[in-house]
Amino acid sequence: MTMLPPIPFWKILSKFNPGSYWYPNATRFIPYTIHEFPSYSYVVADLHGHVFDIPFVLITLSILFLLFLHLKNKLLNTKYLILTTIFLGFLTAIHYMTNAFDGPIYILLTMLIFFINLGFSISFFHYTTILLSSFIIFSLPFSLNFSPFVSGIGVNCAPSFLTKIGKLGPFLFETGNCQISAFWMLVVLWGFFWINFIMFLITKNNQKNSLHSLNYSITNYLIILFSFGTFLILIPEFFYIKDIYPAHFRANTMFKLGYQAYIMMSITSTITLFQIKNLKNMFLKTSFIIVYTSLFFLVFIYPFFAIPSYYGKLDRQPNLDGSDWVKFDYPENKEIIDWLNKNIQDQPVILEAQGDSYTDYNQISALTGLPTVAGWWVHEWLWRGSADFVGKRIPEIVDIYQSKDIQQTKNLIKNII
Repeated sequence: MTMLPPIPFWKILSKFNPGSYWYPNATRFIPYTIHEFPSYSYVVADLHGHVFDIPFVLITLSILFLLFLHLKNKLLNTKYLILTTIFLGFLTAIHYMTNAFDGPIYILLTMLIFFINLGFSISFFHYTTILLSSFIIFSLPFSLNFSPFVSGIGVNCAPSFLTKIGKLGPFLFETGNCQISAFWMLVVLWGFFWINFIMFLITKNNQKNSLHSLNYSITNYLIILFSFGTFLILIPEFFYIKDIYPAHFRANTMFKLGYQAYIMMSITSTITLFQIKNLKNMFLKTSFIIVYTSLFFLVFIYPFFAIPSYYGKLDRQPNLDGSDWVKFDYPENKEIIDWLNKNIQDQPVILEAQGDSYTDYNQISALTGLPTVAGWWVHEWLWRGSADFVGKRIPEIVDIYQSKDIQQTKNLIKNII
């Protein structure tokens, strides 16, 4: 997908002309990276794991919130604390199975909450062991048949003497892999949340009503989410998860970590507004409301430009059938898909032309669930860790369709299907 240069915000606001706005630019602002956020995912009706995992993320954050309150105020007995920890192990396993990055993120956040409340104690190690054991047990059936595409943890802008080593344990020191985000770009992307964090810290001790211990616990939990979200944002400036993309080597890392940071800090930002409204000092209250609403407006307007940019004039009949487009663009394929879904049992391998990612190729296998010889090449390359396997099959697929040698075609069909 060719990315158009970002439009300066003053030009966007000069007139409401969403048709001239290219909505993905908001997720590709920092060069060679991805910093997607939920409203973009909803605009494009994304069905990737990071979107499917949102409900479970919200459940986990809710359970962690209750766990933090009970640990801080000693309201939970040992039996229920153990059960809660096992349940969190189950949830982190769901995160890992749904979107692999999310598993380690919420294991780490849970351990942080244990550490803040229990310190470096026997209890901390006890509950951490229960958490990790539960995670391994619940995710084991999946893990036995799952091979992550990660091949190591890269160090961003590694010193030259380390690049000569190349690899040390899980850490990779790769020559030429050095991308540092401009600070002003980070402020443009995350400034709303960081300024909210500052206002949150200022307002937490200036409320109309005196705060009792439970309120302090709530405040401390929100500070943890703000801080942990910032921590996730900063990780790609120092480390990246190694995948197949050479120029965009830290794109996936920034994407998956930033997505969770966005969710966490969005929740805490709503509480910031509540605290601002509850301020005793009227001058401070008015000033903060102006700051908050001004910055929130710049975030809030995105869907009003992105939705028309993607869907046009919104004059089409809403439809929840994600395959409906095939009926109009490829009516002959729609008939094939319907026939296969109705008549074919089990999962025999089908053959269809191989194509690039985000194209109309492989629609038959995608909409029937039947395996095909080769899917989108880059996606196959990503998950297999090498382009060799699918790369060797592509010429054979072409030969099956185009070869004039009938015997060669028969042999290829016999060997690869």
